[in-house]
Amino acid sequence: MASITAISTVSSDGDGEHAELLGLPKGIEQKAPTVPFNDLAALERALALGDTACLIAEPMLTNCNIVFPAPGFWPEAERLAKAAGVLLVIDEAHTHSFAYGGLTRLWGLHPDMLILGKGFGTGVPFAAYGVTAEIARLMERNLNSDPGGRGLALGGTTYASALALTAARAALESCMREADYARVDALGQRLATGLAAIFRRQGLPWRAPVIGGRAGWVLAPELPRDAEQSRRAMDRELADARKLFMANRGLWDAVASAGPGCSFQHGEGDVDLYLEVAGEFLAAVTG
Repeated sequence: MASITAISTVSSDGDGEHAELLGLPKGIEQKAPTVPFNDLAALERALALGDTACLIAEPMLTNCNIVFPAPGFWPEAERLAKAAGVLLVIDEAHTHSFAYGGLTRLWGLHPDMLILGKGFGTGVPFAAYGVTAEIARLMERNLNSDPGGRGLALGGTTYASALALTAARAALESCMREADYARVDALGQRLATGLAAIFRRQGLPWRAPVIGGRAGWVLAPELPRDAEQSRRAMDRELADARKLFMANRGLWDAVASAGPGCSFQHGEGDVDLYLEVAGEFLAAVTG
C-alpha cells in the first residue's frame, strides 16, 4: 500500500509525481502520492482509492517558508484518515521547536506515529518516534530482524544512542522548558513585528508570519495556503543575496526555503541586530 504525503520532498502535477530533493531512490516518488496542504477535497479523493497505508505530514509546512493549516483542517483530516483506516504520521522534526510539546500538543492532534529529531539532540545526531499503544504492541510481537527472519525494520543509525538520548534529556530538562518556549515566543513576535514594520517602511506588500520563534519573508500580500502558493511568494535570488549581505555583517540567515528563527540561545539584542541588518539590506535593494 502507498502512503500519502503533504510534505515537500515529492510534488505532483499532471504528469505524475516528481522527487524534489537529491538523494531519493529512483521511482520512490511513485510510492507516495502527494496532496496539496489544506486541500481536504483532494485528500478525501486520494483516500477513497483504498490503497493508502498512512498519511504523512508536518502539522504545518516548514520547508517552503511556513504555511499554516486552515481553521478546521486537522480535525477533518484526522476524521478522514480514521474513516479510511489510514494511520496518521505527524513529522515534528522541525515544528517541535515552535511550541512547548510541539504543535501536536498545542493544536491537540492525535497521530498514530510522531516523529522527532534534530534540535532535541542539541548538536548530536538524534532521531526518535513515538507510537500508540496498539502499534507498540504490534512492534513488540515482531522484533525479529536477524537475516532471513521475519519482523519489522525498526532500527536506525541515530536510534538507541545513549549519548543522543542523554543530550536530548538534558535539552528537555534545561533548555526546552515551558518558560523557555514562552521566552522564545516573545522573541518571535519581536522578530515578525520588526520585519513587518520594515516591509511597510519600504512600501512592500509583504507578510511576516510567525509561530513560536520562527518568522518569514512572504513576498505577497496574503499568506500562502499550500506549498505552491508559498513558492510563488519566495524569490531564491533575493534570499541568496540577503544571506550573503548578512554573512558579510556577521549574521547567518536561514536557508532560502525557510526563514529567520529565534533559538533558545538568542536574546532581544540578537533579534534587534537581525532587524537592523534586514532594514539595511532592503534599503540597499530598493535604492
